[in-house]
Amino acid sequence: MARLTNPLTDTEIKAAKQQDADYTLHDGDGLQLLIKSSGRKVWQMRYYRPLTKKRAKLTFEPYPAVTLADARQRCTAARALLVKDIAPYEHQLSLRKQALETQSNTFKVVAERWLQLKKSSVTADHASDMWRSLEKDIFPAIGDISITGIKARTLVPAIQPVQVRGALETVRRLCQRINGGDDLCHERWFDRFGYQRQHQQGVRETTEKTHAQHPPGSTAATDANHAAG
Repeated sequence: MARLTNPLTDTEIKAAKQQDADYTLHDGDGLQLLIKSSGRKVWQMRYYRPLTKKRAKLTFEPYPAVTLADARQRCTAARALLVKDIAPYEHQLSLRKQALETQSNTFKVVAERWLQLKKSSVTADHASDMWRSLEKDIFPAIGDISITGIKARTLVPAIQPVQVRGALETVRRLCQRINGGDDLCHERWFDRFGYQRQHQQGVRETTEKTHAQHPPGSTAATDANHAAG
């Protein structure tokens, strides 16, 4: 007959003292609290691997950083994975790997690598200008987002403030720099919203309006063109 396990209580956990050797307190459903001889209290979950059926243990963060309620929730989540034949420990490692990859592939990190490649084909001044424009208008909005998580709807809010202030030529340049070839992003993000086509049309309309008001070659026209750039 299976041995019944009384669920742990916070009072029991807090009262557990270190001993000469490690020992465990059992909560049920494979969840246990390892009391180490150092006094450290570590949550563990015992289970059988889905394919090999070998015994295994999944370790959570120690108590009290992970409370009794938190540990039970994590145990339940791990059991749900086992039902789907997913090993909790391997799943945990996969999540950590994804988190590390996300941190090393943010838009800003990838943009830095792209600029290093771009520097060989542009002047130093042009490279600095590209970086300044990204720092000013783009990085505050999407600099810390993983490159794989950036979609058209993510980019539009970054570009719209520049459009609102009427800097259409800047918008065009930012679109080009964000696209950055296949090394940085995908142009289809903007194509979905027709952004480049819209802003190119806007630049043409602005230029035509300027020429109508100030004939080419006049001082006013020269000043207006500088303002548009």
